[in-house]
Amino acid sequence: MKRTYIALSLVTALSIGTYFATAPSAACCGDGAIAAQGAITAGSTVSQAIGTATQTIVQMLNQINDTITNGFGKMYAEQSKQTASEKVIQEGMVKAQTQIYMEGRRADATIAMKLSPRACYELQAAGAVGQAESSYDGTVQSVTKAVADRTLYTPNTAGAIGAMYRTHAQKYCSPQDVRLGRCSSAVPADLQNADIRADNLLARDVYSPQQQDAAMSFVNNVLNPIPTQMLPKGWEKTDAGKEFIAGQMVEQGRNSVAANSFAHMVAMRQVQPGLGTAAGLDTADISLKQLIRSQADGRFLSPQWYKMIGSVQSEHQLLREMNKQMAFQVWLDYQTYEQNERMEAVLATDMSIAAKRDSEVRLADARKAAARAR
Repeated sequence: MKRTYIALSLVTALSIGTYFATAPSAACCGDGAIAAQGAITAGSTVSQAIGTATQTIVQMLNQINDTITNGFGKMYAEQSKQTASEKVIQEGMVKAQTQIYMEGRRADATIAMKLSPRACYELQAAGAVGQAESSYDGTVQSVTKAVADRTLYTPNTAGAIGAMYRTHAQKYCSPQDVRLGRCSSAVPADLQNADIRADNLLARDVYSPQQQDAAMSFVNNVLNPIPTQMLPKGWEKTDAGKEFIAGQMVEQGRNSVAANSFAHMVAMRQVQPGLGTAAGLDTADISLKQLIRSQADGRFLSPQWYKMIGSVQSEHQLLREMNKQMAFQVWLDYQTYEQNERMEAVLATDMSIAAKRDSEVRLADARKAAARAR
């Protein structure tokens, strides 16, 4: 009976070792292909730990079995030795069970605390965004200044119109333009009419240098296509000249609100040298919009991420993944807040212009009536 008990114990111990060794890995705490590699690495670590524990347990059980054989073989002859053997057996079983428990807890801890390389990747991405901010802000300022210069310092309106026509014919010529004799040959499809089509500005994640020039031309053509030329030097010293300059400043102040919004759109798609490398991506030079998209697509559009989430058994790993997504959402919420501010400014400016336009007519009539009533 006792041999049967020990045999069953041996089978049970080996079954426990087999279960832990074949159970699905819970190492994923990230997403995408990088996280998949992290899961493989963590799974290998856990497998090694379980393998070591199983080997140790088998050795212990073999020792127990030897003790049983030696002790019970002489049970009827030496009762005192039998008692000693039973003591050794019980102590060995307690030690084996304790070892099984400790190795199981160690394996659980290894699974729960193993960090995926994705953690480093997301840390890199966050740091890369910070590094890109100065370049981003510089682009916003550059685009906004170019719009202001066009409004305030255009030396000749006819010259500006001629430059707009020549630029379109040379850089953004379409097959229709060729047929109309505006240019001799069409440019590549992604640049055709790029200076007068919103989709060429907005329907991209990143600009080539040529596409960024086209985006700037589009901004000018929307905000101030036919700028009023500036006064000759000295004219603004007169009262009429000062009134003209005041009108230009009003125009520029209102235009700058819209220019600021367009400038952020351009800056978001401008190539940032080294941003991809800094963020741990496989493309060295990317835009900030591409970086944001990589974070979103690496989850929602990644079959590997869904596979990893489906195989995760550790609550620690799932909580980590939720926290990372929440942190990303907080950052996006802040970007949305700033975007909403720009939208509110545009709407407020438009309302102010409409109010002024309405009041000017009524106040002019009221002034005439007041003059007659004197």
